[in-house]
Amino acid sequence: MLQKKLLGSKILITSTLLLGGCNFFPEPASLIQSPQQNLASGQSTKSLYQNVKNFIPTGSSLTVPNDPVSSNSIIQADFNDDGENEAVTFYKSNVTANKVGAVVLHKEEQQWSPLVNFSGNGYEISWGSATDIDGDGIPELLIGWKMGVSAGNVLDIYKWSDNHFVKITQLNYHELELIESQAQFRLAIWKREFDDVYKVDVVKWNQGTFVSDKTLYPSYFLKVSDYFQQRAKAVPDAAHYWYYLADSLVKAKQPESALHAINKGMTLSTVVPPFNQYDELKKTIEAQIESRGNQDVQYYVPYADLTINIPKQLAPMISIEDQEGVSNEYIVNVYITDQKKKGLLFSIEIHSKDFTSREELPFPIILETEHLMYMIRLSSENPFIEDQDNLLYKTFNQASNVMNDISASIRLGAPFPKYVNTEDTLLINQITEAYRQITHVNIGGELKSETLETFTYQQKEYRFLGEDINTHEKLIDYLSSSFTTDAIQDYIDTAGIIEHNKRLAQPNADGGSLLTYPKASVIQARDLGSEKQYDLRVPLANSLSFEVIHISFRKTEAGWRISSSPLSL
Repeated sequence: MLQKKLLGSKILITSTLLLGGCNFFPEPASLIQSPQQNLASGQSTKSLYQNVKNFIPTGSSLTVPNDPVSSNSIIQADFNDDGENEAVTFYKSNVTANKVGAVVLHKEEQQWSPLVNFSGNGYEISWGSATDIDGDGIPELLIGWKMGVSAGNVLDIYKWSDNHFVKITQLNYHELELIESQAQFRLAIWKREFDDVYKVDVVKWNQGTFVSDKTLYPSYFLKVSDYFQQRAKAVPDAAHYWYYLADSLVKAKQPESALHAINKGMTLSTVVPPFNQYDELKKTIEAQIESRGNQDVQYYVPYADLTINIPKQLAPMISIEDQEGVSNEYIVNVYITDQKKKGLLFSIEIHSKDFTSREELPFPIILETEHLMYMIRLSSENPFIEDQDNLLYKTFNQASNVMNDISASIRLGAPFPKYVNTEDTLLINQITEAYRQITHVNIGGELKSETLETFTYQQKEYRFLGEDINTHEKLIDYLSSSFTTDAIQDYIDTAGIIEHNKRLAQPNADGGSLLTYPKASVIQARDLGSEKQYDLRVPLANSLSFEVIHISFRKTEAGWRISSSPLSL
């Protein structure tokens, strides 16, 4: 994952779509299906771990790939389509510096035997997954080797063919995302050009090679443009950020925004790339705008999953921002702006049926889903009335005259094919499972009867935990698939769990949460090597209102585990 600036723990997060670019967040996990591929699955048991250790080189130990976070030191997948999973075991040498590898084991008649030992040139396993890249229904083995901070990584992709593994391709990358769209996997490859500037492409497998998948450019390059917009905002006098922002916006089919970015860059001192490339890109942008004719500009608001058509002549002076309301509603605001001043044209309010009844809405519903109701609130007057000769005043009136057309264009969904970030989805699944586990403990575990066994200790009432988690060994074993040992102990101490008559007990108190982790989305990530930090946007019940939850993972011998306190979920 790219190391991006963290948003912090704000509950209010605004995404803006305007001439300067647009913030793009992954869609909620509830709107997508779990990716049909195997990153680190299979029925791995302690006996399997003991067996595979016999086949790694002497003086080596198991290691866990840096990505995806859901990966473990062993991947199980059926690479040869014989109905039996192979086991890929990642290892590192404890004798020879910077030596890592992977052994593939095959099971026959309940006995494991080695098929092949892959040894890369890198000093870490940067990626490990079993993924059906070519779309034939059989997974390929993807292994990334970390070469260095500057050199980046090398990705080898192996396919089982004619009774052995064949390397079908090799790619260089600095950052890698595995994404899925329309039941096919793609790779988003970020290669560092210089400093924190990347050349980005989205590729798919086609007739024996990777080719650019331009059908996904409009959705994926919104994310890329957000990356460069953050850089341009942080260092506005750096011309190259504006160039790469403009380039990403062109690929995202946002030429009006791209034109502003390239014009800004051309007013600054240009070194890399040279000025003639700015001029060439500007001509490309102008050609894209011209090719549209009078076609409306389609603005997509990712978190609200809404598309709004804006007349072409108004688009240069429109900005769209979305944020939480004060009463569990979510609001999409559409402004008239010259980027110095702005005035509200209209708002789309999105109310959850969990919190608001139809009768409570002051305006008619324009869209409705099973859980949400959408209404429009128009601005009561022209906010620029004090200067009626101003372009803003005239543009507002012009927009007001076509409000019926704009309102009628509002619809659910995106105007382009969307994608799913596979790692984010698996991460959300892993966190959701951790939340389920900690909720199970909080309610007392599996109880034999509806009557709680309680007792009083130091003037506080306690209840015994269920039989499945009523000892330290059972509780730690239950939570260890999701949390680090330190996090589990922190939970035991903080939650006030004690041992009484050789059984664990917890304070007798009720609790609950409206947080809906299956619908969460990753909004920021920070990669610190053996630790990864994430900010999640977690909706409340079936609404678009949310809380931002910060969660840390740490790489352990068993795999990536949550190192944050379980009570933070």
